[in-house]
Order: sequence, then C-alpha cells, then structure tokens
Amino acid sequence: MIKKILGIILLVVIATFIIIRLIPREEDRVKRDINAFKDAVEREDRASVIHFINPEFTDNHGSSSEAIIGTIDNLFEQFDSISVAMSGLKVKIDSSTASTIFASCSLGLKVFARHQGDRILLYGGVIKPASVTAHLKKHNSRYLVYQAVY
Repeated sequence: MIKKILGIILLVVIATFIIIRLIPREEDRVKRDINAFKDAVEREDRASVIHFINPEFTDNHGSSSEAIIGTIDNLFEQFDSISVAMSGLKVKIDSSTASTIFASCSLGLKVFARHQGDRILLYGGVIKPASVTAHLKKHNSRYLVYQAVY
C-alpha cells in the first residue's frame, strides 16, 4: 500500500515537473521573438523585420518606425552578409493585463557586415558590445518592439 502511494506521489511530481518545463513562459516567447528578429536581419528579410517593429515605434534619438525601416532598407542595400552577435539577453515581463502584455529586454549587441569583401563593425564596441534596451508589446502571438534605447 505504501509503495502504491509513493509511486503515485512520484508520478505526480514527475508529471508536474514535465508540464512546467514544457509549457513556454512569456519570457521564453520574448526570447524566441528576439532571436527570430535577429535571424530576419541576418537573412536580410525586410518583410519579416518589419513584422517585429510596432508602427508607433520611437527610440531615444527621436526616430520613428518609418525612419528605422528606412535605415534597415539602406543597411540591406549597402552591405552583404550581415551578422548580429547578441550577449547577455535578460528579459523582464513589465506588466500584464487581460489584453496586453508589456516586456523589456536588455542585451549586448554587435552588428557586423561585409562591404566589398571587407568585414566591418557597424554597431557595438570593438571589445565590448553596445548596451541596448528594447521595450516590447505583445500583439496577437508576437512581440513587437515599440521603443528602443541604445
């Protein structure tokens, strides 16, 4: 009898652990979208990049979403083989309501590209990556960047 009770308790503990590990958390979803955004930039896929930028985007330099998209277009036209190196990605869920979830992430960022065969550092420091903070808002099933500080 005691073996059956211990077996049931063990199964419940294992099942609970598996369920908790398999169900993605919001932090994991933000990380997934940040990595998908990075991959879209590296593939130079303009349409996918635009899907991650909120139309109401602003940054600490006063740029709007149109200006950022224009900058991305110029980047894709002028440079080949873009590579993004991210480090220290930290995600925080800022607030959550029934309809909207806000998150922020901080990370170190370096952007490399090839221009006429030469590898160029476009953004970030030579030794230390540049610090970037992105504020995101969940729209449907995807997180969109609505503000950035860099």
